[in-house]
Amino acid sequence: SDQHQVIKQLLDTNNDNQTDPILVAGNGTAGSTSNLLNTPRGIHVDEAFNLYVADCLNNRVQRFPMDSLDAVTMIGNDTDANLTLSCPTAVTLDKSGYLFVVDSGNHRIIGSGPNGYRCIVGCSIVNGLALDLLNHPLSFSFDKAGKLFVLEQNSTQLKTFKINDELC
Repeated sequence: SDQHQVIKQLLDTNNDNQTDPILVAGNGTAGSTSNLLNTPRGIHVDEAFNLYVADCLNNRVQRFPMDSLDAVTMIGNDTDANLTLSCPTAVTLDKSGYLFVVDSGNHRIIGSGPNGYRCIVGCSIVNGLALDLLNHPLSFSFDKAGKLFVLEQNSTQLKTFKINDELC
């Protein structure tokens, strides 16, 4: 994160030809162009080996196609999505290819769907009470039963939310 890059390291100790870390995103310098990152936090690799990066201080999620150091902004600055991110810290895709993001600074989890992006958790207010309040969420995970598990930065709690199990 502090080096503003993502590297991969092969774990096969029998492969003597490839023991050095390989740069896959960023270059070690903070920046906001398509080939730079600023304090990346979370990553996800999809089935096509595209790399998704939660680019925290650029307030965006970047998708780096396999073998490319230039990214496409999926959500955040300069996108059509009508949501503003504040330090995203985790990202994943569901089995349908929809993108889910921990929007830490906005205390919520957002996700894409057939109708665009929407707030999933950290957005419900009924009679003035926040029913799904989050405090700087850090990471998250789905299970096959449709539950969403959220870990917060400043809490010892693991929060659980029931989400549509068809997405998991």
